[in-house]
Amino acid sequence: MNMRKFAPIALVASFGLVIPAMAAGEDGKKLYDSKCAMCHGTDGVAKKMAAGSKNFNDPAWKKAATVEGIIKDTKDGKGKMKGMSDKLSPDEMTAIANYVLTMVNRAGASPGPPWGHPAERPPRFAGRPFLSSV
Repeated sequence: MNMRKFAPIALVASFGLVIPAMAAGEDGKKLYDSKCAMCHGTDGVAKKMAAGSKNFNDPAWKKAATVEGIIKDTKDGKGKMKGMSDKLSPDEMTAIANYVLTMVNRAGASPGPPWGHPAERPPRFAGRPFLSSV
């Protein structure tokens, strides 16, 4: 096949892969807002009717949360929550799970400096004055 004919086809095909991925994030939010937020709150903090549910911004939950685990709990149900396999497709559950992880990772304060706790800061200026002599 001639490269001049192939290039436009490849370009159109690449948009076909990128655009659905971008839309999935928007769909995840819409699905979460319509199917999950009534109990889990728009910010991931469980409402009274979902008492006993983990708050999505709980550090222990955030550390253990995976897309697969969220999909399993959404599909099979957990605690008071009934399974949603008859109401949501696997793709919709995946979109919700990805949105939940995105939502909780940007919620609240910034994650802090890249080196972790301030006490773990590398001794960059140890033994040297902060500003060199002018």
